[in-house]
Amino acid sequence: MKIWSKLGVLAVTILLVSITTYAITLLLPGDPVVSVLGSAYDNKSPTGKAQIEVVRKELHLDRAVPMRYLLWAKGVATGNLGKKVGAAGAGITTTRLLKERLPVTLEIMLLTQIVAVLLAIPLGVWSAYRRGKAVDSAIAGSSFAMLALPNFALALVLVYIFSIKLRWLPSVGYTRLTADLGKNLRSMVIPVLTLALGLAAVYTRLLRAEMSATLQEDFIQMATAKGIKPWRVLLGHALRPSSFSLLTVIGINVGALIGGAVIMENLMAINGVGTALIESIFQREYQVVLGLVLVITLFYVVANFIVDLLYTVLDPRIRRGSTRA
Repeated sequence: MKIWSKLGVLAVTILLVSITTYAITLLLPGDPVVSVLGSAYDNKSPTGKAQIEVVRKELHLDRAVPMRYLLWAKGVATGNLGKKVGAAGAGITTTRLLKERLPVTLEIMLLTQIVAVLLAIPLGVWSAYRRGKAVDSAIAGSSFAMLALPNFALALVLVYIFSIKLRWLPSVGYTRLTADLGKNLRSMVIPVLTLALGLAAVYTRLLRAEMSATLQEDFIQMATAKGIKPWRVLLGHALRPSSFSLLTVIGINVGALIGGAVIMENLMAINGVGTALIESIFQREYQVVLGLVLVITLFYVVANFIVDLLYTVLDPRIRRGSTRA
């Protein structure tokens, strides 16, 4: 598939997700007008009813649903992702929330992927090379254990060991990278390890399976017969063609990683996009919810688009939209 065709698919995906999310917010219980007026809400007196009507017009609640969606989409197209309208945080824009909290979530996601890949590659390669041996069984058993253990349970175990018993790491909270690098990294250890160990288990099993198949190929047997050192055969000849499935799963797991980040942020009191999303849902700040979900979707589809482009780096013979016999 050509790049422009792929971009068209991404645009349609984002459009469909925005429509679906907008429709879901309409099904959520509660009246946004109540959130705006708070204790001043009064649907009995003439003055109170008039005030309610004013708020409804400001929020376009007096319009038909399709028109309300189009007005929201028009605002998004001009860079307006909405704002909080409730009494608790009226005037705080979604853009401001993203500037404050998106770097936190991105740091968790980026460090998690880096740690997961750094763990998975040597474990997966070594497991495939020692296939059927004791080390292979040990790695496989550890991977299954990590897959079976829920993230929140693993987080509690790590908190108990490193925060309560050893007192090496903070149990909750987050220190910004610009404030103190050391404290920032210490605050990231538990959430990143919690998410990375599960991902590393998936990546290790996948890479082990791909490497095992690649090591049976003729060009690997030829490289071995030439006397090339085993580590050069593994890393220089076998790893690259075995990385396609791993790269695909890394892209797909961006979505799962976002969900994991939401859980970890709420569990460890980290003010990221995940906590902002949960807070907005409970406060019935639907405009903010729509803006945050749209940005999350954008990150997901862009990550998968980048993965598709990286295929040509791993194998230049791959060309989207054309095949050769």
